[in-house]
Amino acid sequence: MVLFVIMAVLVGSRFHATTHAASWGAMAIFGALVISAGGLGWSENANDYSRYLPPSASAKRIVLAVALGGAIPSVLLELLGAALATELPRAAKLSVAGLTAGFPSWFMVPYLTVAILQLFAINTLDLYSSGVTLQSLVPRLHRITCVAIDTVICLGVAAYAVFSERFYALLAAFLLFIIVWLAPWCAIYLTDSWLRRNRYDPASLLSTSGGLYYRRNGVHWPALIAQAAGMIAAALWLNAYPPYVGPLASRIGDPLGSDLSVLAGFLVGGGLYWLLAGRTVRAKDCATPEPSS
Repeated sequence: MVLFVIMAVLVGSRFHATTHAASWGAMAIFGALVISAGGLGWSENANDYSRYLPPSASAKRIVLAVALGGAIPSVLLELLGAALATELPRAAKLSVAGLTAGFPSWFMVPYLTVAILQLFAINTLDLYSSGVTLQSLVPRLHRITCVAIDTVICLGVAAYAVFSERFYALLAAFLLFIIVWLAPWCAIYLTDSWLRRNRYDPASLLSTSGGLYYRRNGVHWPALIAQAAGMIAAALWLNAYPPYVGPLASRIGDPLGSDLSVLAGFLVGGGLYWLLAGRTVRAKDCATPEPSS
């Protein structure tokens, strides 16, 4: 926080506001990037941490704390990044190394040192969640093996991205492409939770055969159909220029098109799941035991 305050002072002392003509399509693409890199990207991992909270914890306070805790720093950093972009040479905006063109060395050395350590700290949380996910797919693997496998994969991908001349383009494309599956997945999860009034039977969730959620040999077809339809809708409206621009995304906006992938995937995935599974899920809710206090 101290270093970011110093950066804000350095940027503010020479900041000159500029105006540019902005298109609706460009704003839509920017919004999709922010949403994918922000709260939507954590929706599949939130349970890894919320389960450590006591049962008496207030749901409203949890939501408020997470929402404000994530939104306030994001908004402040985005404003700082926009102001910084007006001061850096154009070529310097596309890489981390470009920061050295805008700040003195006495500030950049401690800043980059802390930034590197902070990235390691953040990735320990990501590896925790990804390790849990991998172990759920392959239960025979030990936790330390899962984390080791994920670490090797992440190192390879990160090395390719960092040492590539197209780092910013690769990062933006990655964030946009994960929307294709993440937006409908999040909508289906939230719809299912709403239909059940957020009541789940712990014993059935842990059961590998039978229970309230086993359905047809462990497969819930309404959810899979809704997920596939939501992914198709998101892909049609996805704008990850230049590698991919959806056929519908190119029809609206400026020459580069727009991006409504988040909205399309969310509405189609969640809406179709509600239509296909709403009645049966509500029936399962009636059979779910009341949570113990």
